[in-house]
Parts: sequence; C-alpha cells; structure tokens
Amino acid sequence: MNTKIIEDDKFRVAKRSTQGQSLLTEDVIAIMQQFSFEDSRFEFAIYAYPMVCDKQNFDLVKTALRFRSSHRAINNQLHCW
Repeated sequence: MNTKIIEDDKFRVAKRSTQGQSLLTEDVIAIMQQFSFEDSRFEFAIYAYPMVCDKQNFDLVKTALRFRSSHRAINNQLHCW
C-alpha cells in the first residue's frame, strides 16, 4: 500500500514538472525509469508523447518497459496518433 502511494506521488510530480515542456525521448525514458511499476511507466510514456520533440525516436521508450504486452500497447497507442 505504501509503495503505491509513493508511486502515485512520483507520477504527480513527474506530470507537474513536465507539463508544457518540450521533451526528448531520452528524458521520457529517464523519468520512466524512476517508477517502480510497469503501469506507471506506460502511463507516463503515453502522457509524455505529445510533448516529445523527437517523435522519430519515441520507439526507444520500449527499453524502459519490462513486458512485451506493454510494448504492444505502446505500438497500438502510437498507431492511434
């Protein structure tokens, strides 16, 4: 329970500190790696995508995801944009 609260706090801070910023894919990956849970990593990648200025490199965020299902979900989401 405590871990999830900390994770939620990390996520809120990450969103607040990146809101309205231009990000590089490497920045997104570095932030994703601060999260303990896969779902937080995935959600942050989706949140950050519109702010990424090197979208041609965004596929690299998969390196910060542990599960193939997350890789597929990122691919599916990217095809929607």
